[in-house]
Amino acid sequence: MDKNRNQKVYNHYVPQFLLKNFSENDKSISMYIKDTGHYVKNAPIRKVAGSDYLYGENGKIEDIFCEVEGFAAGIIKKICSNEQLPKNKQDREFLYLFFTLSEARTKEFADNFTQVFNDFVKNTARFGMYSGLPGFAEFTDAEIEELKVTMEIPSLYSIKAAANMSDAITDLHMLLIVNRTKTPFIITDTPVTKYNYYLLNCKNIMGYGWYQNGIIALMPISNSYAIALVDTCIYRIRSFNKKKVVINDDDAIFQINKLFALQAKQFIYANQGIPAEYIEKLLNEKEELRALNTNKLLLTSLSVRSIKNHIQLPFLKMKVKPLYGQAHSSSDYYRKHTIPLLNCDNKTWIYKGEDK
Repeated sequence: MDKNRNQKVYNHYVPQFLLKNFSENDKSISMYIKDTGHYVKNAPIRKVAGSDYLYGENGKIEDIFCEVEGFAAGIIKKICSNEQLPKNKQDREFLYLFFTLSEARTKEFADNFTQVFNDFVKNTARFGMYSGLPGFAEFTDAEIEELKVTMEIPSLYSIKAAANMSDAITDLHMLLIVNRTKTPFIITDTPVTKYNYYLLNCKNIMGYGWYQNGIIALMPISNSYAIALVDTCIYRIRSFNKKKVVINDDDAIFQINKLFALQAKQFIYANQGIPAEYIEKLLNEKEELRALNTNKLLLTSLSVRSIKNHIQLPFLKMKVKPLYGQAHSSSDYYRKHTIPLLNCDNKTWIYKGEDK
């Protein structure tokens, strides 16, 4: 047996402890597949939201995530028990890291980066072929199209960047959303959903990034609780308690779940009490997505799909007018303290013409 080979074959990109918070029995969860409409009422948690050796065969990154999840599980358990965000500064700062890592570690990010890298290799080869560069001239279009590059840990790049990025988003206000209705929150294969009313109608904004003005990030943590990160320079929180908002309206929960469902790449997970018909209703509205088409570029960027549908988040109100059209200055797009980071690649990855 290879001692360097990780014995934890199936790597979960949505932590099992988090999925159990939505389950009725801690062992299974309902699963809805967007492409096919197939619904499984009791899918084993240990066999969903994961992929074989997603974080490599030596298990080092998987072991790190196990430690991260153990710490996160304790914090989130206290949040759900006490119905309040942690007062401890270290725990609160850790939650920002948990947000960025939870987004960056998904299979979608890994697949996206693999596609981006392959597009880059193919486009570079085409450029060399058409330019007659040595080593490339003998290629044909068909041969270039057959090129395929695989990576042991395709999400490594995004995971490293996410670990450094969390420090830059601590200015975002952390808010606990309490669901008092009988309809539980859902969770998906993209557990962090970003949205942005402020930039929703900007034609040249391809996606919503952590560094942008007006960013809102949502992560459901159980049937009854979700955590939000909000740019309070752009939005006012409609609550006397600025650290917690209580929702008693089923329509409001529907809107939030709808945003989660539209953001999902492929799989939607939920409490077994949620019927397939409810999830189908969430998906009745066609997704309006913006994403960078890397096939048309020689220099490519990694981005996340961003929902452009008009979703109502009733606990927020705009404090400033949203941007429309295009050709705004960078200070309109990005929070002031993050602008220098856009030109520094020693801590974060760079987006050219794209968001962070």
